[in-house]
Amino acid sequence: MKRTLSSALFLSVMAQAHAAESTPSAAPPASPAASAFAKSILIGMQLSVHKGLQQGQTPAAVDACVQALDASSFDGVFESYLSKNLSAGELREADAFFASAAGAKLAQHGQLQVYLDAGEKAPGPMPTFSDTDNRTIDTFNHTAVGEKLFASNLLGSPDAQQVIRSRITELLTGCNPKP
Repeated sequence: MKRTLSSALFLSVMAQAHAAESTPSAAPPASPAASAFAKSILIGMQLSVHKGLQQGQTPAAVDACVQALDASSFDGVFESYLSKNLSAGELREADAFFASAAGAKLAQHGQLQVYLDAGEKAPGPMPTFSDTDNRTIDTFNHTAVGEKLFASNLLGSPDAQQVIRSRITELLTGCNPKP
């Protein structure tokens, strides 16, 4: 998970340098798995763009626009990518895991880790994991879908990174339209 989230931070940092043309679009509510990953990418993008503002590299209007985005800006990207790379059963299993208490805690941990990876203070404490949570996470990690998502780092693959970078570029373009 940390490797996936580190990839998310890397992609969000790259987003600062990629402004082109398009507008943000809202997507329908996403699956719990897609939402977990979407939120992490959004946090990384927002932190990166805000850091650009602080360094004088990003206009205030672009920062304000990016800060106003919500995770649904990435939901469709993750839903599409996951549905193309996981079977329907694996996707249901991933959604069930991320909808569980342990899965939600793991997602929250990953999202807070993005702040730390960016050198920022997390906005809240890291979740604590009970023995039951740890067993649930371990069990999921040893399933076919858990291995694809975490051991094989499915969302850190070059194909996934390209899809995510493209969406970041679209969103940045929408936040920085050409006159």
